[in-house]
Amino acid sequence: MRTQMLKLQEVKENLEAKAAELAKINRELDDFTYIASHDLKEPLRGISSYCQILLEDYSGKLDDDGQRRLESLVGLCQRLSRLIDDLLTYSQIGRTEPEAAPIDLNEIVADVIDTLGAAIDERNAIVRVKGSLPTVEADRVLVGEVFRNLIANALKFNENPLPAVEIGHDG
Repeated sequence: MRTQMLKLQEVKENLEAKAAELAKINRELDDFTYIASHDLKEPLRGISSYCQILLEDYSGKLDDDGQRRLESLVGLCQRLSRLIDDLLTYSQIGRTEPEAAPIDLNEIVADVIDTLGAAIDERNAIVRVKGSLPTVEADRVLVGEVFRNLIANALKFNENPLPAVEIGHDG
């Protein structure tokens, strides 16, 4: 009996050590993600700025193909910036415990639509809210990320030349 208790204690201590090691690795991964996403933004801003300057200063000197390629590069910079923002948001979400509180989904969706304004304009899309959305008990950041991903994916995977996204609530 004593031998079994010692083995159980040893297994428990081993599991606790592994859990502590895993928690340390997760913290390091969160820190790396945060630092990497933050550090990637600066050179991307520079690339995007130079592309904008080239478009403004040399648009009359570029042929249609050059203009199209440069506009494509600007679009890719914007897309990469959004991906880095998403990575940064994800790393920040992992750093905090979700806090449930009453949140007005109308405000969340309006903020998300505002944040995604460039992507919405780029696709000549329409995003509308049908009726009034409820107030719910949830984490503001997580719910905002859900709506951001839903709307961004609806725009990204919609093949319609004039995509429309409708958000509503039946209840």
